[in-house]
This record gives sequence, C-alpha cells and structure tokens, in this order.
Amino acid sequence: MPQANQSEPNFTDARTVLLLVNGREHTLHLEARVTLLDALRERLGLTGTKKGCNQGECGACTVHLDGRRVSACLVLAAAAEGCAVTTIEGVAAPDGSLHPIQQAFIAASPAQAIAAGTHPGTMFLAGGTELLNWMRLGIVAPERVLDISRLNALDAIEALPGGGVRIGALARLNDIAQHPVVTTTAPAVAQAILKAASAQLRNLATIGGNLLQKTRCAYFRAEETLPCNKRNPGSGCAALDDMNERHAIFGWSRHCVATQPSDPAVALAALDAVIITERAGAGGRRIAAPMFHTLPDDSAIRENVLEPGS
Repeated sequence: MPQANQSEPNFTDARTVLLLVNGREHTLHLEARVTLLDALRERLGLTGTKKGCNQGECGACTVHLDGRRVSACLVLAAAAEGCAVTTIEGVAAPDGSLHPIQQAFIAASPAQAIAAGTHPGTMFLAGGTELLNWMRLGIVAPERVLDISRLNALDAIEALPGGGVRIGALARLNDIAQHPVVTTTAPAVAQAILKAASAQLRNLATIGGNLLQKTRCAYFRAEETLPCNKRNPGSGCAALDDMNERHAIFGWSRHCVATQPSDPAVALAALDAVIITERAGAGGRRIAAPMFHTLPDDSAIRENVLEPGS
C-alpha cells in the first residue's frame, strides 16, 4: 500500500534531457511536461515543425523519430532521449541537395502562382492540413511545393453588389463561418463549415483546400499497400466488399465506392454557387458547384473537373 504522505509526481520538475536532432546533440534543461514540439521550436529554434491542431491530427508537427513518423505534439521531449530526431530542417541529402519540401518557394502574386503551377510535379501549399498528410502517407510525392498561403488577394470575403457573397479560395474556414456576410447571406455554408473537422484545423484550412481534399476512405489513406483504384489504379476496391458503411449510396461504381468528404461542397452545390478558376494561358472558367466534383470512372483517379495548371 502506498504511504499516505507519498508525494505525487510533479510534472513541473525539470530534468536534463539529451536530444539528438538532425545529427547534432543538444543538452536541454526541461520540465517533464514539455513536448518534443515545444522543445524543437522554443528551445532549439527549429520552427519548420509547425504547431497546428496540437492534437496529433493535422500532421503539421510531423518529425521522424528513429526513422518513424510521429506527431511531435504528442511526444514528451524526455521520451525522445536516446532517439534520433529528424525535422524538416534535417531532411536534405548528404550532398547538400534540398528535399522537395525544402525547395518550396513563396508565390508573390496569383499570376506567379499560376505560372509556376504549370511546372510538372508542382503542388500548392495553403493551410497544409491536407498536403502534409498526403506526403506523410505516401499518396503524393511532389517535385516541388509552392507556398500560396500569403496571397492576400485570394482570402477576401465580400458582399456582391447584386446580392450574394464572394469568397476567396484562401479564406480560412473559421473566418468564413464567422463572417457576418456569410452568416446572413449563406448561413448553410457557415453551418456546414462548423461541421468540418476541429476548430484548430478550421483555423488553418482554406475553403479551396477543403473542396480539393481527397477521400477519407481508410483503404485510400492506409500506410500499407491495399487494393485501392484511386491510389493504385487497377488494384481493385477493397471497400466494395469490406468496410463501406460510410461510403457512397448513389453514384458509385465497381471501381470505387468512396465519397468526397467536403461538408461545405454540399452547401455550395445546394446554393447553386459558382467556382471561378484561372489557368495559365487559357483564361478563367466558371464552374457550377454541383458539376465541380466527378463520379468515379474506370480509373477512379480523377476527383474534379480541374485541369493541370488551373
């Protein structure tokens, strides 16, 4: 039996922690409750590891721990002692050549982003809540990543002269849901957004990224290789005869029964919204929201009507 006067663990007690980060040893004096994420960012200045949801959901704080992907916000710094920690700053090749993520550059204007997007293997980074997960799971492996998060011209939310509302593709979900023009003019959109993910993710995620997210099918997002025509064309659809209780009732095919997970997309379609795009050298398009996403065809790969570079 424990003694009545036995002291409880004190997580504010500090201890010396030896961390091996990106091949270098660091001796830190840390409280037991300090996470690996906070140690990396606040004590070592390695801010490439981001603090997003702080719940291990968004993937923004992903690091390698002895070669294994972990969410740094869920790992105590003391627990990482004796392990090799690799952050985004440490993923360059031995010869000094940069990793694709490190080759990312920041677009200064929509025109620059559109032009750069025509380069094969380029993908856009806005909120990062989807792309980082795709890369973590091996779904995509872009040659370079283009940061468009600072294009202020695309985050506006404004009333239209004849009624309605215009929402920029880079507007954050929570900003849209709380905007008085949206709650008054299109309350269904605000309500749908508040059903999407957690508040932490909505603070990062953009409406454009939400519409372009990929299915949440467990077979598509599995870390191991499973039959999935969306991810491995011709491999089959494991969900067709297995776990599919949250999959499509209408519009599915023998090639894919997965659904598009966007909640705002449903509200936008119901309100007959129009999605306006731009494409390098080809002008813009006006796409009715109900026609933006596609049903699974023989390959099941294509998910919307956008063309490369748009």
